[in-house]
Amino acid sequence: PEDVAGGSTQEEATSIALAEECQDGSGSCAFVGTNSWRVVEMRMGTSDGGQGEPDWFPTRLLQSVRMSAYNGPAGSQRMGISLIDHLHVGVLRPDQHWLDVLDSHSGELVGRWQLPWDQRWVAACSAHENLYVLTAGRDPQVWQFPLPEIMQSAAKSEILAADSAARDEHKSSRQKQRSSQAFLIAN
Repeated sequence: PEDVAGGSTQEEATSIALAEECQDGSGSCAFVGTNSWRVVEMRMGTSDGGQGEPDWFPTRLLQSVRMSAYNGPAGSQRMGISLIDHLHVGVLRPDQHWLDVLDSHSGELVGRWQLPWDQRWVAACSAHENLYVLTAGRDPQVWQFPLPEIMQSAAKSEILAADSAARDEHKSSRQKQRSSQAFLIAN
């Protein structure tokens, strides 16, 4: 939509990826791709001194993405945003058939992977050690790619950290159970 007063196009969200928490570890956050090819971190909050309805507010610009020389018809080349893991944001670049991966804290480009040119790519996500990318068309397909090496180490460390936390929690639970048993025996 056009801004009547300013004569410029209003910036709007075209894709969104929800994150468990913000960069500083507080609150719910999301990463939004806009029709101006920017990636923005948004935070959930309330207006009116906390009395209003919950809403989303921009907190920082993660990255401005450069478009290719040919963009096609207005709005036809929308980037897709996806959360790869808690450390990385995927930016699907249909204009170049690229998947850019950004550091979710600094906004720096971690890696760029070329996707096959014979498809029109519309969405991406990841699970475990794989990337999944969806094509558009009459017969859409989901393509599976191995997670790039740099991302696999982050995914593995995330799994190891979760396993370690679960073991620590189990160990703590067992210790509490033993101490309560010892307390009961002492009665």
